[in-house]
Amino acid sequence: MSLTYIMGAPSTGKTKFCIDKILELDASQKEKILFIVPEQFSLSAEKELVAKKGAIINTQVLSFNRLSFYIFSEVGGANKILLENIGKNILLKKILAESKLNFFDKSINKSSFIDSLSDLISEFYKYRINTDDLGSCLNYLSGELKNKLIDIKMIYKKYNDYIKQKYLSIDDILDVLAKKISQSKYLRNIKIFIDGFDNFNQQEYNVIDELMKIGDIFLTATINLEQDHKINYFDLKLTDPYYQIKNTVNNLTKLAEKNKININKIKSLKE
Repeated sequence: MSLTYIMGAPSTGKTKFCIDKILELDASQKEKILFIVPEQFSLSAEKELVAKKGAIINTQVLSFNRLSFYIFSEVGGANKILLENIGKNILLKKILAESKLNFFDKSINKSSFIDSLSDLISEFYKYRINTDDLGSCLNYLSGELKNKLIDIKMIYKKYNDYIKQKYLSIDDILDVLAKKISQSKYLRNIKIFIDGFDNFNQQEYNVIDELMKIGDIFLTATINLEQDHKINYFDLKLTDPYYQIKNTVNNLTKLAEKNKININKIKSLKE
């Protein structure tokens, strides 16, 4: 198992490098290949692969969420009803109708408020924020901001209480995926290319953590100067224009070291 960084400035062909390498491996018909890209790029990445070769036999192009469903179809998922975004909004509307709110009482019938709540809960799941975390924050707040958080905490608790009975939230599927990866025969000894990300949320890091243990990972990183292509950035400052991706590299390097995964020589691409 290994981790390889593919680094270069913008428009230096990092995605092209991945696609060419994927096509080379796919042509051998000896390797399984997984190409993970952001949701909005999955279709275009698959089209680009097919346009270059005509057909891809051993390669799957998936987002993290689509990978979840692909693996669930192989090993099974949680034995619960999947609560997708529409169902989530209906549930939130029900919770609001049953709740006595202090600050948001005049907003409960606004669809925009329900959409905002839904997005906020998604962020809580992505970064593993629970009601205890929100409760701790209340100690440092006062006035309107405190009243807002009191309402949000109550809504979030009721939401979690509802879904834990028989639902699997769409926001929770990456946590389930991380637990299922080790059971997948498809993912065993696979070549994994991850492209198009500047950073990852905690759920995605957990998935990558598990993927590292069963396959070889190639990951693109947009960092301008070749002399700045490293696997560790020890004195990283928030003012660095590439702070986000460098911090991501630091986090992934730590995961690789924790799992005793080899970090291969960086592939640096030039203009």
